[in-house]
Amino acid sequence: LGTLDFQAVEAAINELSGASRIMFFGLGNSAVVAKDAYHKFFRTGIPCQWFEDTHMAMMAASIMQPGEALVVISHSGSTTDIVDVLEVAAKAGANTIAIVSHHKSPVSSVATHTLCVASSETEYKFEPMASRIAQLSVIDVLSVGVTMQRSEEYIANLDKSRKALVRKRY
Repeated sequence: LGTLDFQAVEAAINELSGASRIMFFGLGNSAVVAKDAYHKFFRTGIPCQWFEDTHMAMMAASIMQPGEALVVISHSGSTTDIVDVLEVAAKAGANTIAIVSHHKSPVSSVATHTLCVASSETEYKFEPMASRIAQLSVIDVLSVGVTMQRSEEYIANLDKSRKALVRKRY
């Protein structure tokens, strides 16, 4: 297990803040984290997508452009589909960021920036709860960092989205 490198976090925040588009990808339990990331980031004003389907992620990665960013989430860091999407996005010129639990993993060796969060599961848990909470925390750190760098646009978008939802409540 690894520990979070704050320089890598800062580099990831800078990459994401300047990205023209961000794609989030995760499988299984990590797909939920990817969707949460999308939900947090789309209000920054940066166009975002999220995928949990490997074929869609692969196609989207293949048409990424320089200046765009791919964020993958993988507890094990050993999923071949995640590595494949990372490689395709990097070949297309995208910046790549991985959130994993192990520095020495195939995913870590492919991503430009690796954010390693220490979490271990016990045999008493039926779901990988600790890794999901750690991953969600990293997404929160990244989204707050990007929001701080893009605060005017974020505040304006947040205001617009709140006003749009007023009519949805009694």
